[in-house]
Amino acid sequence: MLIKDCLCEGLASPVMLVNNVPVPHNLNAVTICPGPNLAYFSGTFTLQEMINHIYGRANVLNSLYRSHMFVNELKLYIDYLKKDIQKNAATLNDKKEKQLQLFKENLSKGIEYYRHLAVKLKQETKQSIENFKNDLMECELNLKMLQINSPVPAL
Repeated sequence: MLIKDCLCEGLASPVMLVNNVPVPHNLNAVTICPGPNLAYFSGTFTLQEMINHIYGRANVLNSLYRSHMFVNELKLYIDYLKKDIQKNAATLNDKKEKQLQLFKENLSKGIEYYRHLAVKLKQETKQSIENFKNDLMECELNLKMLQINSPVPAL
């Protein structure tokens, strides 16, 4: 059975239950927090299989491409900016336009910083560095396509 639960209480409940700590309300269920990495697993695994995966004795990941964490974060910020532009498109004033433009410029500077960082990734394979650079180019193109314009006044 699946029910909504407070994540903090649900994750803490096993410790509280094992140690006989009084709980604020009925915390008999344990919340499982899969996190964003759930997308890189493709099956149901036993606890032993997951432990073996964590300690490097087995690999239970699927073969999906996994972009660098910096690229994933950058994509989140670009999506946020895109939604913010769309949300404010009809009522865009000078102050908000400057704010959005500054946000876009900062993202562009971040991409440039990551591009310089790519040459310092010595422990990565050549292929993963190349993928990182390609992903940065894609992010840069997506960012450049975002237009921040004040609405044209009605005649």
